[in-house]
Amino acid sequence: MKQAELEQIIEQARLDRRTSLNLRNLLVTPLPESIGNLVNLTYLDLGENLLTSLPESIGNLINLTHLDLGCDPNANAPLTNTDMQTND
Repeated sequence: MKQAELEQIIEQARLDRRTSLNLRNLLVTPLPESIGNLVNLTYLDLGENLLTSLPESIGNLINLTHLDLGCDPNANAPLTNTDMQTND
């Protein structure tokens, strides 16, 4: 998927105040920083993409309770995110 298309999906999800977003198997790489604008998300499915890291802005998703990273057999590096907040 082209970055411009992904940015449009993310912007529409923001405008719709979506609480869930399924980006599974879209061959996403990299995930744009704008994902952090989806502060209403409680569920985010990123499984089966080509991600090797997550943007820092994912820490802005303070309502997120489910993050599905699935399985990516093509990934060469582990996913990293040092600033992810948790909802305890």
